[in-house]
Amino acid sequence: MKEKIHKFIDYPKPPPLSWVQSAGLTLVGRGVIARKVKDAESLYLVHQIGKVGSTSMTNAIRRAGLVGFQTHLLNPKGRGDEFRERLWESWAPREMWGTSPWIRRTIQKRSADSVLITGIRNPIDREISEVMQNPGRYLSTHRRPRTDEEINAHLPDIIKAVNHILSINRLDAWFTTELDYMLGEPFPWEDRSDELQSTGHAHFRGESGLSVHVVRFEDLSEAFTKIAEIEGHPDLVLPHDNRSNSSRVFEIVRAHGLDPAAIQSVLAQRTVRAAYPESQLEAWAAEWH
Repeated sequence: MKEKIHKFIDYPKPPPLSWVQSAGLTLVGRGVIARKVKDAESLYLVHQIGKVGSTSMTNAIRRAGLVGFQTHLLNPKGRGDEFRERLWESWAPREMWGTSPWIRRTIQKRSADSVLITGIRNPIDREISEVMQNPGRYLSTHRRPRTDEEINAHLPDIIKAVNHILSINRLDAWFTTELDYMLGEPFPWEDRSDELQSTGHAHFRGESGLSVHVVRFEDLSEAFTKIAEIEGHPDLVLPHDNRSNSSRVFEIVRAHGLDPAAIQSVLAQRTVRAAYPESQLEAWAAEWH
C-alpha cells in the first residue's frame, strides 16, 4: 500500500494537475533532499540531456550505497524556458519540477564533496530515442509506436522530428547551459578530447572542487570502473552496457535514411567531435544517409 501511495504522489500527472503536483513537490523537496544528504560523505549527481543511460548510472550509484540523484535541467533559466514551453503539453517529471532546485543548491553548496557524471552518446541514435520516448511531444500520438505497422504509420513524422532535432545543435547547447553552469566554468572539451576518444571517459575537477566525469554511452562499464578508482568507491560498478539498439524503429529509419545536411550538422558539434574520432563520425554519416 505504501508503494502505491508513493506512485500515486510521484507519478507525473497531466496539466493542470501537474502544476499542483509540481508546487507540492517543490514545497516538500527541500526537506526530502536535506534528509537524504544529511549524513552523506559524498554526493553523486547524474546530470545529462537524457537517453544516455541516466537511470542505469543512478541505479548503480545507489546500489553501491551512495547518495545519488538524477537530473536533466538545473540551470534556472533553462528550467524556466522548458516549463513555459511544456506548460500545457507535458506532464511534470518529479525531479525536474519538484526536487531539482534543492538538488542544485545542495550540490553547489557541497561542490568539494560532490561528483557530477554526464554522458554523451551517438547523437543520431540519441535523437531517435528522444522522439520515440516522447511521442506526445513529436508525433500525433501519446502512445509509443512499437510494431512495424505503427512505426510506418508515423514514419513521416518521426523522420521530420529527427531531422529537425539533428539540425539545431542541442548537445552543444545543453552542455554549455547545464554542465558549464554547474561546473562554474567551461568544461575543457579540447583538452580532454584525447582522453575521451581513447578511453570513453574524461575527468576534470573545477575550481569549485566539483569532480566532473564525462562518459561515452558506448563505454559505460569501463568508464564506471575509472570513476570508482578516481573517487575511491570500489563498489561503484555498472555490470552491463546498452551498446547496441535493436529496436525496429532504428532499422526502419535507417532504411529510409535521414537528411544528409541534418546529419552533418549534428556531427559537427564541438562536443561530439571532442568525444568521437573522425573515423567514427564518417561511419555514422555513411550509415544514416
